Amino acid sequence: EGDHVELLDSTVSSRVRPARVEKVIGTRIWVRVNQMSLDRSAIDDSDTQIDGGVWMDQDSPLIFPVGWALKVGYNLVANDEYIMHAKEVSTALKLKSTNIPYEEHDANPSLFKTYIETEAREDDIRWEKGMKLEVLDPLDTWKELRVSTIIEVMDDGFLKIGFDGEEMEDDPVPLHSTSELLFPVGYAEKYGIRLKGPKNIGFFDWNVYLKQCDAIAAPEELFNTFSDDVLSNFKIGAKLEATDMCEPHLICPATIAGHHGRLLRIEYDGWDSSYDQLFDYRSANIFPLGWCEMNGYKLEIPKTSYVPKKKRKKECENNFEVDDFT
Repeated sequence: EGDHVELLDSTVSSRVRPARVEKVIGTRIWVRVNQMSLDRSAIDDSDTQIDGGVWMDQDSPLIFPVGWALKVGYNLVANDEYIMHAKEVSTALKLKSTNIPYEEHDANPSLFKTYIETEAREDDIRWEKGMKLEVLDPLDTWKELRVSTIIEVMDDGFLKIGFDGEEMEDDPVPLHSTSELLFPVGYAEKYGIRLKGPKNIGFFDWNVYLKQCDAIAAPEELFNTFSDDVLSNFKIGAKLEATDMCEPHLICPATIAGHHGRLLRIEYDGWDSSYDQLFDYRSANIFPLGWCEMNGYKLEIPKTSYVPKKKRKKECENNFEVDDFT
């Protein structure tokens, strides 16, 4: 608790802001934007990341170590004092200095998920700007993949990814090139998942679209592979505990409802299938039975029968509210 991090803005995803870890329960952390590191003009009291904060797993793709944004080239919104400090840290990291000027509570890269870089290939296959792919958007509904483009290849293996459409450049997300949220062109069709394309296109066909855009699909060799054998550990009908990614402070009793390649379709007990969400089988947001009890985290009570309630927001990136878990 108390560690300083950089947090992706869920409303304006083209930027990160300084934030602070307010609470830790097991591998779950409650993170809130640090107003002390922002100019007053950048503070909006209605901003859920400032007012209420957000619960997430410690390996969430939404948080980064201090100095990350300036090191990889992502937009950082902060006051002059923080920017100066982050610049000193990022410069030292780029120079591979043995003396990084971290402050006492700065979260450094050793506290974050270690990404295994893909070794250099003799056939020179690598990520390139403009390549197309499919992405499970970490700020969307977790129900579908989205047609996406590599806007920029950043340092340390990170990619700036845009979702094809009018706002592609305005609402990117930074994901590591080895992220479990990245999928090759054609994955959704192959495994029976909805694919969300640009709004102005009716029936979406990748072959036609690639020709229209004069673009190429990212080679399949760049993506995570998996063996069908691993799915034997995730039998359809098996019970588990799962985060509701639209309201990520909630962990709910859930059931494995389907396999879609390496993605699991998770059904929340007591809710109909319209609320199902997709998780990679390695996701840190699904847990074995008893995880909440073991770690002292509140487990939601499932409804014994489905009773229609007011629909949650279709889009859920701003739907972060915090309950009292004490």
